Amino acid sequence: MEILIDVPPYLHPYVEWLLDWTSSIWSSLSMYWANVGHCWSMLITNAERVFQIPRNALVPLLAFIFFFWPILLSLIMTLVTAWAWIFWIVTSVSFGLIQLVYVSYQFIMITCDIFGLSCLKTYSMLRQQLLHIVDKTTSAVGVENATHRRGGKSRRRQWRQDVEQAQTYERFLQIRIQSKEHAQVISKQTLVKKASLDTALPPPIPRNRSFSVEHSPAKHALRRNQSFASADERRIKSKGSSSFQNRGTSIDDLDSVVVDELGEKLSDLLVSTTRRLREARRSAQNTPNDANAASLCYLLSGVLKRNHLQLDDLLIENARAVAERGQYGLTNESRSVVRAYFQQVEEGLDWIAEAPVLQNLSSHQCSEGENGKEAKHMHESSRSSSAELTGWAESSSKHNDLLERVTLIRKMKQNMGRTALMLSGGGAQAMYHLGIIRTLLESKLYQDIKVISGTSGGSIIAAMCATKTPEELYNNICIPTVVDDFTKTGEQRRENIRWFPPVTEMAAYWLKHKLLVDSAYFRRTCDFYYSDMTFDEAFERTGKHVCITVSASRASGGTAQRLLLNHISTPHVTVASAVAASCALPGVMAPAKLLAKNSSGVLEPFEVDGVEWIDGSVQADLPFQRIATLFAVSSFIVSQTNFHVLPFLNKEYHPNQKSLYWQLFQTLEWDIRSRALKLSRLGLFPRLFGQDISKIFKQKYYGNLTIVPRFTTMQTFGLKSLSNPTIKDMEGYLKYGQIAAWPYLNAIRDMIRLEKALDDCLMRLEARVRALNPDVDWLNPDDVESIASSSAVFSNSRVRIIGRPPMVDSARQRESDLVRKLEDENQVLKEQVQRLRAELLAQVGTDENANSKLDESSHYPVAQRYLIQSSEGRQPSLKNEQEVLTPRGALI
Repeated sequence: MEILIDVPPYLHPYVEWLLDWTSSIWSSLSMYWANVGHCWSMLITNAERVFQIPRNALVPLLAFIFFFWPILLSLIMTLVTAWAWIFWIVTSVSFGLIQLVYVSYQFIMITCDIFGLSCLKTYSMLRQQLLHIVDKTTSAVGVENATHRRGGKSRRRQWRQDVEQAQTYERFLQIRIQSKEHAQVISKQTLVKKASLDTALPPPIPRNRSFSVEHSPAKHALRRNQSFASADERRIKSKGSSSFQNRGTSIDDLDSVVVDELGEKLSDLLVSTTRRLREARRSAQNTPNDANAASLCYLLSGVLKRNHLQLDDLLIENARAVAERGQYGLTNESRSVVRAYFQQVEEGLDWIAEAPVLQNLSSHQCSEGENGKEAKHMHESSRSSSAELTGWAESSSKHNDLLERVTLIRKMKQNMGRTALMLSGGGAQAMYHLGIIRTLLESKLYQDIKVISGTSGGSIIAAMCATKTPEELYNNICIPTVVDDFTKTGEQRRENIRWFPPVTEMAAYWLKHKLLVDSAYFRRTCDFYYSDMTFDEAFERTGKHVCITVSASRASGGTAQRLLLNHISTPHVTVASAVAASCALPGVMAPAKLLAKNSSGVLEPFEVDGVEWIDGSVQADLPFQRIATLFAVSSFIVSQTNFHVLPFLNKEYHPNQKSLYWQLFQTLEWDIRSRALKLSRLGLFPRLFGQDISKIFKQKYYGNLTIVPRFTTMQTFGLKSLSNPTIKDMEGYLKYGQIAAWPYLNAIRDMIRLEKALDDCLMRLEARVRALNPDVDWLNPDDVESIASSSAVFSNSRVRIIGRPPMVDSARQRESDLVRKLEDENQVLKEQVQRLRAELLAQVGTDENANSKLDESSHYPVAQRYLIQSSEGRQPSLKNEQEVLTPRGALI
């Protein structure tokens, strides 16, 4: 059987040379093995003659072996050891060569991938610059290109120019945001194109910009109808959207638009859930009883979870579309339905917080019958004690009901989780975070974000959030002069306190120490900004749960490879030393030691496994898992400023993700990551400055919502990372940090909307509990509760609170106090009771009959029988220990 291979003519010489070389190698190997086989056969044939020993030499040979066997054994072992050593040397060298070839191949391919990415990014940048130049040129000479003929400049370019000219958040709110219907028709069943534009302004201004339900069409529909799917043609007019001002939209049309955009399943779940929440709340309001209240609580417990019905994803996609091109990603109808859902959840929580306690308390008053006159005097004498018990029982019932609501809301909070702000590293380019912090302060969202994390350069900003109040952040930190005149006294300039020294000083220090920045120089700056404040002191001052990540300086650090510093795990560690350690990048600064403040206020080294600490981004730039466990965080807002991460972010969300450009970009990115992970698993990844940097390729650099500022060309290549920012640089950092955050503020507000509603509901319930019983001391502040509920350290104590409300222990204590009080009053009331008994004996008859009637009669209150039996020295008999606490028919 012959196999014919068609080879191109220009490859014939190479193929012939390869075949000749292969045949020569094969012939040489065949001759070698033939010679080896011949020698072995000759040895076997002549074995008797070769190894034949003369008889006269046998005795001396045995004697020689007997006396010199150690020498012979040593010679044999030497030969065997030498051959074994040679064998393993050859094997190790062979495997080393194979590993070297494999690693070289992988790095060559990684280099090619990086080169391909660089070419793609260069092409993208040149294309953008060329389009910008062409646009300016055509505008200057008055030439109309195709874009101008279609209606003006590109919407994306126009949006970017408008945002850059806004300067402030108030100006940004006045920029018009285009509705989705202007760019495309969702379905043939939808209404005509809308002729108006929505804006980014809040609901009070007559243009929609957020998911507030205050003036949404869906809210009016909910108020007028019992169902979104009602078939009547009632018109829904919205005062918050100009697209609905001059015409109405039927519910059927609204449903068709939502179904076309969100899908039939998701839209049906969203609409039906909103309807059920509204109907359950109305039933609980109109007919307050246990069944209706339980139905509403059941529904709320099921829907209060993170990203329920993928609403968070929808909000983020909508905000991303606004950030990209100034156009909503969702239609007005879909946003109205989402707003209606949030509104119904908030109203349900409001009902739980404000609804009166459900009670069915009976009077249990003494009936007027045949024995009414006989008991009249006793009833009047013990009226005060009976009223006290009845009032306390009613108060206890209210307490128990409110405590059940508190427990329910706390479980909902734990299920919902918190939202955390994660500040990545990036060196001096991390100053972009200040612009994002300033935007959150201006939009009043900063105080609603309780958990903040910072690593490397981000730890500088996170430490500012830990030690400064919101007013101080806005007035003294988020300003351009924070880098050279922090105290506004000129001291920083006089003392030459900077984050990074000039380039010449870094070069000189490198020649001496092979490092760029002196650790003492950087620690001096940290001490100037943060003083000796500890994490615990910072939390007491601002109430922010701020975390800073550091990594162990040695690879064999074991469990101490990564450490999350905060007011819970390391309360006495100083913030300044944490920032210095988190910024100690290998090759830039030497590893740093953490400092802690002892009970005497003296700083001393903080030792954990005897290691020093380096940049936290080496192990975890964004410590998602640890923060989620410690603070019950389920949603992460990431501000990403790492220049080496920027090219790989958000490509899957790009509007042109199906283009050849982005497909090539993603392919090269995945190839780099996979090859780096393969080398890391085999332990073949090289070490940088003695540190294992393979985890850089394993980390996750994005969160639920990722904000990426627009970098300049020098910042894209990281040339500004180790440069101390100037006033001009700070103005750019603040400006473009704010520009990057503005389009996402509505999404952030909606992501934490239900968190705020839960916090407000819990606060009002706790206030009602304290109003009923000021002595309640187990209601800890919400921040402490949010930590303890998910922290393993405090889990045991919290299980007791969730499993059995402390009100049970309080009720038993109050019962014992009441019994002791009654016993003390027994001596005072004894004479009065004896007189009452004498009067009863005179009217009823014998003492035995009176006692039996008093014991068996249901006309007398329990408290009266309790007093009589106690006065006679008998053990009080109660059919139920709750009989003293709660009248019959009371609802606990």
